[in-house]
This record gives sequence, C-alpha cells and structure tokens, in this order.
Amino acid sequence: MMREVDSYQVERFILNGVEILKGPQLWAGKHIPLIPEYGIRSVINGREIIRGKVRKGKDAQRIYNYATSAIVQTAAQSAKDFYWMTAEQASGHVEDLEKMNVDQNPVYFFTPDPNNPGPPIKGTGPTVQQALLAQVAQAREDISASVGAGVGVEDGTAADNRSGQAIREGNVNREKGNSIYFNNHVRAVTYTGVQLVDLISKLWTTQRQARIIKPDGEEDFVTVNQTIVDPKTMGEIIVNDLSQGSVDVRVDVGPAYASQRQQGADQLTKLASENPAFAEDTPDLIAKNLDVPGAKELSTRLRRRGVLNGTIEPTDEEREEFKLDLREQIKQQLLPAIREEVKNEASIRLIEAQSAQLNAEAQNLHAAVAAK
Repeated sequence: MMREVDSYQVERFILNGVEILKGPQLWAGKHIPLIPEYGIRSVINGREIIRGKVRKGKDAQRIYNYATSAIVQTAAQSAKDFYWMTAEQASGHVEDLEKMNVDQNPVYFFTPDPNNPGPPIKGTGPTVQQALLAQVAQAREDISASVGAGVGVEDGTAADNRSGQAIREGNVNREKGNSIYFNNHVRAVTYTGVQLVDLISKLWTTQRQARIIKPDGEEDFVTVNQTIVDPKTMGEIIVNDLSQGSVDVRVDVGPAYASQRQQGADQLTKLASENPAFAEDTPDLIAKNLDVPGAKELSTRLRRRGVLNGTIEPTDEEREEFKLDLREQIKQQLLPAIREEVKNEASIRLIEAQSAQLNAEAQNLHAAVAAK
C-alpha cells in the first residue's frame, strides 16, 4: 500500500506584465533560483525593515556634498586675478589690461596717476572659508565612521596602510564592525552553492571531465560519471557518480588572503626569516605556495636539489623520476674516497717502479766498476 505525501515542484513562467508568454516549464532543481543578500534586518512594530550599509551615512554625505559644492561655487564665481587701479592708470591700456587673464605677456603698461602714486595694487584671489574646509574634513570622517570603513580609508592615509600585514589587520578590525554584512554574504554564497550542487547532480548525468580547484588554489581535472568494469563482478559500475551520496556546502570568507596558498607562503616566509635552519629545509614548500607564474617549476627544481643533496627524503615516484637508487647514492658518496685510494695506489706503484729502476742502475754501475 502506497502512502500519499505532499510535495512541490518549481516551475518557470515568462511574462510580459500582462499575460503569460511561455510556460509553465519545470525547473530542474528543487529550490527557487532567487538568492537575496540582505543587509541589516530589523522588526519595528511588526514591520520588517531592511537597510544597507550606506543608509546611516546619507546625512554625512549630504553635508559633504553641500560643503564641497559651496567651495566650488565660491571658486567659480570669483575672479582669478584682479587689480585695483584708477581710471587714469588704465587710460590708454584698457584692451591690454582686459586680457591679463588670458594673455601670457610678461610686461603690462599703465599710466601714472599723480593722485594715486605707484603701480596698480593686486587684489586677493578667491578666498574659501576655512569653516567649509573643516566641514568637508569632518564630513569625510563622519561618512567613514557611519559605514564602518574606518577613518582615512578613502584617501589611503590611515596608519594601517603602511604595510601588507598592517592592511590585513586593519581589514580584520573594520570587519568586526561589519560582521553582519559578511555573515549575510556567507549565507547567500552558501545558498548559491546548495543550489548549484542540487542542479549539478541532475544536469551532469553523462561522463565528462571537470576542473576542480583544491583548497590551496591548485587546479586539477577529474572524470565524473565514468563507467568502468568491476574486475570482481565483471559488471559495470559508475565512478564519481554525482547522483549518489550527499554533498555539504561550506563557505569560508576571509579578508586577509585570496587563497590558503598565499596564507601559507606568508607564514612560511615569516618562519624562514626567523629561523635560518627552517629556511634551508623548506625552500621547495615556500616556492610551491607562492602565487606567481612558474612557482610550481621553481618548487620542483628546489625539491630536486634537496633530494640530490640528501636533505629531503624522496618518495617512490621521485626515486623513479630522478633516477635515484640507494646504491647509487652510496657510490656517489664513496666515489671521492675511492678516487683518493686509487690515486694513492698509483703513486705507490710509481715510487716502487722508480726505486727498482734506481736499483738496477746502481747494480749496473757496480758491475762496470768491478770489471775494470
């Protein structure tokens, strides 16, 4: 006897605002593919209010816009440069004096006025009120404080912008005040992953190559839904069957590093700078975690050198790849001693040969003397 249960399915319609143009179409997944990412959610008198990060900074932004506009208006409506002079001083030179702001003449003439001795007096340029400048600076700080960005972030003058590590620490401190936004972002990304996992298991039903990214940032290719023959049962089985099993989604949002590889490289470099012995034993690991082109090749070369020097224990694959053998290593280690021994033996034989030759010459000389 079958038991009836309530269930649901997701359907899609295409509308134009008046009528249904197309649909319904059955959606492959079990989730509605709409993923909201909220800011701060509050319930006031039974009414839910959702606001973003910039809501509290709108008043400070308005003040900043007003003060900045007032400064621009003052500068735009004021003359660039002007001179105080009498009509007598300007007589005969009006056309030249009117073009002072556009011409580049090094010399201008004026008519002396007995009632106003001396040349024309240059007036002051546009004057911006110091109160407006102070208001702009204060408004900028208010904006940063309201949105939780920290003072000095916009112009890059904050003390935590002096080094990479200090910047990361400053990011962590700022994120403490904005944790709710990051938490909601993590929830949205996690829900996205849940929907993708649900769709992949239903859409990827044939054998294919898939590119994966490991936690350290390295890429690899795997074959999914691959059909092979089981040597024991001689039956067909599917390897990496995406429709089987369950998959959990976990999202890790960190402000300091783009990948665990970068974090590992920074930590290894710090340990190497503090401990020279550590630097001698781990150059291949440091190079492997560097997020630069050619890091893998550099790591392979450094590891090969370490294996050949005996500072790194090789794996079986490396023994085959590097053509390493324990007997060959022993031979290489004993080769200098063998060469020295052979050299000494050759020297001894040379000395013995020279000694025998001298003895023979002495005997011949003695025989010649006796014959006389």
